[in-house]
Amino acid sequence: MNDFAGADSERPIAIQADGFLVHAFGVGTFSIDIPDGYWLLDINLGATDSSLTANGDSVPKRQAGHAFSLLPPGIVRTYSSVRAGHSILFLFRLDALRVAPARLALDGMTEPIWNGIDFALNGAGVIVYDFIVTKRHCSTPTETSFIKDLIAIRLMQIVTEEKKIETNAPRCIQAALEFIDANLDKSITITEIAHHARLSPYHFSRRFRERTGMSIRRYLILQRIEKAQRLITASDLSLAEIAYSTGFSSQSHMTSLFRRFVGRTPGSYRLMHVASP
Repeated sequence: MNDFAGADSERPIAIQADGFLVHAFGVGTFSIDIPDGYWLLDINLGATDSSLTANGDSVPKRQAGHAFSLLPPGIVRTYSSVRAGHSILFLFRLDALRVAPARLALDGMTEPIWNGIDFALNGAGVIVYDFIVTKRHCSTPTETSFIKDLIAIRLMQIVTEEKKIETNAPRCIQAALEFIDANLDKSITITEIAHHARLSPYHFSRRFRERTGMSIRRYLILQRIEKAQRLITASDLSLAEIAYSTGFSSQSHMTSLFRRFVGRTPGSYRLMHVASP
């Protein structure tokens, strides 16, 4: 297997066990050869599109924001990407997964999923990314098993529940996601979002939950928190300014939800990242 190359080449591979490899990527490029018999799962964690090239194709594919690609063995020999945001890349053999139903479900899959939308899988990727970045390594059997099982269980659910999402999300949902991304700094309502999806609030809420596995309200909170995390670590804005620019009603509102979903306050989150090497 080739080493990762490009802007992230100085960062070590976060987890490497028998039949399993995972790496957390920031902005930059990389290229890797895929060993025989290995699956590839690429999860784009941010809202910004990235580009990737499989087998040296002259026309790159688009890796949509919040999307994942799942490629069975033999589909891709070389995989290159230009990252516009954070992402997680997994390479694994089926026999490296401890969850037997997941192995069975994936074993019957031969066609790749490009740009699938599944926010539960995306959420699992965020957990893995934060776990790796915070610890800077992950080497014990318990930690490795946690990562493998977390991803394997969600992949099993996607396949067995026939949630192989089409190449692009339905137009109405995609329109809603674009509207949300462009208006996170405002106090937008479900009615406004449903209007941009050309659906009634009731039908939109139902279709959104069916499509993403979460309510629109929860999705809004997670998007606001994700944007707040980026601003906390990459800007000098005060926490009050960040709360305002991410659509929270107040700094205390942001702090309450941030602590619930991230496990620490915005202030301690900033200190943690400032102190990280």
